[in-house]
Amino acid sequence: MITCPPRREERARTLAQFERHGLDVTVFLDPAPIPSPAANRSNAERAIHAAVNADSDLLLVEDDIDLASDFPLALIAARGRGPVTFWLDKPHTHPPAWERVIEGGGTQPVGFYPVRRFKGSWYGSQCLLLPLEVLRALQRAPHFGVPTGNPFDRWVREQLEGLMVALPNPVQHRSPPAVVDPNRKRRISPTYHMRRDGAWEEGNG
Repeated sequence: MITCPPRREERARTLAQFERHGLDVTVFLDPAPIPSPAANRSNAERAIHAAVNADSDLLLVEDDIDLASDFPLALIAARGRGPVTFWLDKPHTHPPAWERVIEGGGTQPVGFYPVRRFKGSWYGSQCLLLPLEVLRALQRAPHFGVPTGNPFDRWVREQLEGLMVALPNPVQHRSPPAVVDPNRKRRISPTYHMRRDGAWEEGNG
């Protein structure tokens, strides 16, 4: 988990949910005195270094998320699928069929789908599964460890060729006021509360 000192209460709410699911979390507390996009990326890079040193994939999470009851099943099913996000907000970044569901109702099979318009529109590192081979590639990528002013999500989408999303999202962003920009628009998943049609272990997309 990447987090910063002002988010103590949000962090505690999120950690309690991971604990209820029996999932251990390593907390990376932002050492910067003032939170910033650049500090966010630097803290995420610390988590990447730790995972690579442990020869492990990385589930990178932020401190203000809620976990659905089926999150552990989705996490297990996501392994081996490349980079996967468990949260997505903008309808136009969803697959067309899911965008229609968001707009007009209905259902689609639970599973993993490519994020649409990934390079141009995706952002949000609320809950990302990054395989070990991806982490090693990120360490070799241009400007890794070199501040550019961008937060981690803006930088990482320049490095990845694609991203899968677990739908319906098993993670919700509580979207409290941002420390850096308290006036930032509220950002939540439009699929988190949707009915699950099928099972994660069946695979899809």
